[in-house]
Amino acid sequence: MRRLLLLAALTLGLAFAQTDGANEYRFSAPFITPRFQDQEEVAATPARWSAPLDFREGQSVLAAADGVVAHLDRGALVVRDFVTGRVLWRRPATLAGFAAAGGRVVLRTARGELAALDLRSGRELWRRRIAETGDGLYAPAWHGDLLTVTAVPLGMQLARTAVLEAKTGWVLFWTLPQEALIERAGDLFVTRQGDDLHPERGSLFRGREVQGGRVRWTVRAAAFLRREGDALYFQAADSRPALGAGRGLLQLLTVDARTGETVRRSVPVSFPELAGEKGASYGQVKLDGTCLWTPASSGDALRFVACQRRDGQPGGVRLNIGGPGPVWSGDYWLAGPTLGRLWLSDTRTRVSSVDVRTGRRASYLPHGFERSLSRFDVTGGRVVVASTDGQVLVYRPDGSQPVSRHVTRSRLFGPSVVRGGRLLVQGEREVQVFPTR
Repeated sequence: MRRLLLLAALTLGLAFAQTDGANEYRFSAPFITPRFQDQEEVAATPARWSAPLDFREGQSVLAAADGVVAHLDRGALVVRDFVTGRVLWRRPATLAGFAAAGGRVVLRTARGELAALDLRSGRELWRRRIAETGDGLYAPAWHGDLLTVTAVPLGMQLARTAVLEAKTGWVLFWTLPQEALIERAGDLFVTRQGDDLHPERGSLFRGREVQGGRVRWTVRAAAFLRREGDALYFQAADSRPALGAGRGLLQLLTVDARTGETVRRSVPVSFPELAGEKGASYGQVKLDGTCLWTPASSGDALRFVACQRRDGQPGGVRLNIGGPGPVWSGDYWLAGPTLGRLWLSDTRTRVSSVDVRTGRRASYLPHGFERSLSRFDVTGGRVVVASTDGQVLVYRPDGSQPVSRHVTRSRLFGPSVVRGGRLLVQGEREVQVFPTR
């Protein structure tokens, strides 16, 4: 059950990663190399351009924004035109972990500073010391016109998160230790602080004002689900996940972001298929515009994901994740619905997806020669599978046919991105841009 809750929180790289470890998901290649199916015999498309890359596994060494690519190369930050690869400028830089957006790239220095540079010219816009050294300063991230960074502040011992004005670098406020920023809601940041001593009580969520960090409201819940305008939805901490005779009761909280007014609602959960099974339970739910998506498991095995319609009408789809026979056993819900599909994995060799309308399943197998790490991303409406034999395949979301195939010299990969008909691949040896469809 704990494993299901943990994996349900993973994402599949829907946005291009600009922070250390962001949107990371890797899976191992199988023991036996899969043969290419007929539809996978696609001619390899050569790269438009390639450049050396200081690859560091699990760290951000590359960012793409505003038509350019910024990356580390032999002790320098190099910024190139996304389409042609032409170098626009370079400057000395050794630390991984930087972010690009809004015409700026923000990087950290060995002296514990954040430095903002004009993305097109390299001109320094501001510099702000945040921590004693670069080791106490983690990768920054963008939130619209604001910048956030986790650091050990000057004169302190525990890490906190700072919120800065991106234009000036001015620090607006610091969070408490172990308090994470999870969502911006207008003039508020929603933060989460876990309770290590009593995890069954859930986490403490706060609404902090962007200007100054004043706490406007506090709520205790198991998980933040979704924001719709000023309405924030949470799964309550006192939801009882056990399914007795296949039935349970889910508690939802709706919080007004402006006032903190909270409304509690009980939602019946029913999985009659599991009525006779011991250890049946439901896990962390997901909320979209139509459905409350609820996973049900038997022991540690995910069996069903059901849509409980938000309008209260019957007829929500029920997806049998267990599938026919043992071939799909042991799958876990990673993310979605995204692109009309739920994304699943056995956490070892395979990622698959299920169409939420038809229940049809597609599987994305790695093509490596060894049982080693590969990379899977959903980006730009496409699925990108990078395998340990150096091949990168781009699929449509239904997995029916790859739209392009690319051969690299790398065996390990960071996040890939599809943008404007081009695929950017971050490999252990180089960064490459390929044409794709």
